[in-house]
Amino acid sequence: MPELPITPITPVRLLFIDNLDSFTYILCDYLRRAGAEVAILRSDLPETWERSCALFERGEVEGWVLGPGPGTPSDYPLFKQLFSRWIGKFPFLGVCLGHQALAEYFGAVVKRAYRPMHGKRSSVIHTSSGLFFGLPCPTEVGRYHSLVVDGSTLPNGCQIDAWTEEGELMAFHSPSLLAYGVQFHPEAHATHEGEALLREFLRVVYDRRG
Repeated sequence: MPELPITPITPVRLLFIDNLDSFTYILCDYLRRAGAEVAILRSDLPETWERSCALFERGEVEGWVLGPGPGTPSDYPLFKQLFSRWIGKFPFLGVCLGHQALAEYFGAVVKRAYRPMHGKRSSVIHTSSGLFFGLPCPTEVGRYHSLVVDGSTLPNGCQIDAWTEEGELMAFHSPSLLAYGVQFHPEAHATHEGEALLREFLRVVYDRRG
């Protein structure tokens, strides 16, 4: 896959919402290696809402990443605030918990997985759409979750991009809103094409500049 046409003078600037997950800084490092400048704010701090809005209003960041974390989307009231204000205005990438939060905001149901998948590798099938453009199919991914999005409950405006051999949803996106969700961890050692997938999200953000 060709590299992004980005120089150090014009990096893709992302705001990463840290949900106190042990993988946060590894994922942020992958994003930086892919060509991003990453600011991090914790979801549990009361000032995060105002600080995040200020960053976007000043034009200091141009895309969101909602990281993995414990619990369920309903445990994070900040998510609904962010989506209500910014969805459709800036690209979003949700990883694991963030993926579930995006899907739930769009009206989908989050349910128990077929079996818990903590530190497990799975082969996923994809449509080469969304962030999977140019990636081999099937591809291997690393999973750390016990909940999944019920793909049959996604609204018509969302497109299913990847799933397991058992039929569990692993990725989706909303083309019109530039919102992307992946259930697996792109930064996990078991994920073979994680950095390429993150570069594709950076390309989405970069292309939005016009």
